[in-house]
Amino acid sequence: MPPFNVYDGMTMKKTVTRNSPASPFMTARTLGVVSLALALLCPCLAHAGDEAQSTSPGPAQQTSHPKLLAQYAAPNYGPPPPGYGSPPPPPPPGYGYPPPRRYGYSRPVAYQAPVYQHDGFYLHMHLGGGYTSLTANTNGDKWTISGGSLALGIAAGGAIAPNLILFGTLYDNIISDPDISSNGVPQGTDFGTDAHLIGLGIGLAYYLPSNVYFAGALSATWMRLDDNYYDQTYLETDTGLGFQGLVGKEWWVWPGWGLGVAGQLTLASMKSADFADTRWTGVSLSLLFSATYN
Repeated sequence: MPPFNVYDGMTMKKTVTRNSPASPFMTARTLGVVSLALALLCPCLAHAGDEAQSTSPGPAQQTSHPKLLAQYAAPNYGPPPPGYGSPPPPPPPGYGYPPPRRYGYSRPVAYQAPVYQHDGFYLHMHLGGGYTSLTANTNGDKWTISGGSLALGIAAGGAIAPNLILFGTLYDNIISDPDISSNGVPQGTDFGTDAHLIGLGIGLAYYLPSNVYFAGALSATWMRLDDNYYDQTYLETDTGLGFQGLVGKEWWVWPGWGLGVAGQLTLASMKSADFADTRWTGVSLSLLFSATYN
């Protein structure tokens, strides 16, 4: 019966066969073929191992099997993407990252009143009331014209330094229906007449940071007594010398505008136009309400 168990010397494949009387012969034959093949291959394998140990692999040898080398070579990932590795260098001078944005409500800022300063054009107006007395000595008699008075005034000028004002002023103290006395004895009330103490002058005003101010002016002054019924003046003086002084306090109510109160003192000395040897003197005290633009 032919053998079915055969060792292929080349493929080293084993085929399952049925037992037969000739199997020992075939097995011995197969072993002989395998032994001969191993004898032939061992010198070649030994010679190839010696060459691999004695010579270093060159570029050509390294690339002789690229597929095998690629399987065991270290993976090449390339340079790392941005965002990895060391931090970026600092920006050049003059540049930088914008400040972080803040969210939410900011801290409320406390209100601060605007700071005003007196400079530029100056306009001052006042209105008030007080007491005015005009006195003259003639032929040994002392005559007095006095009474409650209305005080009017206007001044205009400009700042010559911060808070220092140079101005020109015109003012009038008016006594309506004045009381007349001679040597201290009342002579009655002169109804229908107005006595005026008028001044025109130039002065300076200085304002403190608190908006308290002091003002003074030298002025040319004159006095007259007008009859309103007959529209005539029956007593007047020549031009004399006078002084106007003001002390007041103002509060800012609008940019450039201030309202306030002040006290006024007016002094005057004038020679009578009707009697050569008679001189009139005047004193007036008033409480004023003022408005100033500056």
